[in-house]
Amino acid sequence: MSTRTRLGRLAGVVGVASAAAALPHAHASAQDAKRCSISVGVVTPDGRQGSATFTATQPVTSTPPRFDAGPVFAPGVARLASDAIIEPVVPADAETRGSVVLGDSLYTYAYRYQPKPPSGLTFTRIGSGWGAMKALSIVQYSPLNATEATSHHRTYALASDGTLNRWEVRAGGYAAKESAPGFSSVRAMAHNSQTTTYDTFLVTTNGGALYTVRIPLARPMKPVVKVVRTSGWAAHESLVADGCGRQGTLVAGIDRDTGTVRLYAVGHATGTTTPIVDLGVAPTKLTGSPTYLSTVAPFARSPLFGE
Repeated sequence: MSTRTRLGRLAGVVGVASAAAALPHAHASAQDAKRCSISVGVVTPDGRQGSATFTATQPVTSTPPRFDAGPVFAPGVARLASDAIIEPVVPADAETRGSVVLGDSLYTYAYRYQPKPPSGLTFTRIGSGWGAMKALSIVQYSPLNATEATSHHRTYALASDGTLNRWEVRAGGYAAKESAPGFSSVRAMAHNSQTTTYDTFLVTTNGGALYTVRIPLARPMKPVVKVVRTSGWAAHESLVADGCGRQGTLVAGIDRDTGTVRLYAVGHATGTTTPIVDLGVAPTKLTGSPTYLSTVAPFARSPLFGE
């Protein structure tokens, strides 16, 4: 059965599940989530890069957006972006790095804040053909004490025709491309789990459903799709996710037309029984696109384990 068929059949046979209905752990998830926050980055129309932090209180609290002093990208050319990773460097400085699709090409970039941002901005072109992609996620699994055998670095990109692509990122560049069709109904995706054997994404569809897509690292690439909710997520053109507790996920759903950010506390994903608490709309709006997670270096944080 194709992934597309699975998505269609699941949406048709599973009843609508309210976030507040029949969720014995919902209250616990809300309490746990109060200790969590997520930093969401955004590229403004004039090419500046910035972020705001959203904290899982009820009502949601947030910081005003903080932007770099000058443009990082040319106005209007940034189409997609992966996580922006911020890493301290000596002396008393910090480096921001990530990957971005500018027009039709994928680049990595890096810059420092001192003496005035962006300082020492560098771009490395990976390749062309990325104009057909509508979502990008780069997953680095490199926990403390990880070995080469237990670490991995992969790039995922969703094409406009619904093909989900995966590459291994190696010292010499991108390699071992694999693809899986059937994701044409996907509207937004956010990485929420990584282990030594699989990666998982939360995805929404054009019809407003929410699914998990688990992708085993074994070849050939065979995604496993599970429905979480069949409606209620249509307003979000973008999802940004980060870990919350040991097994939960804090999800920011972003309406790019209005800049509205809505926060959700999502428990460990178990299909339709997954506890989800809608924490509400944040007072801060984010204007611009793309949006992405702004985070610290992968080796300095616990791996995501939301599914």
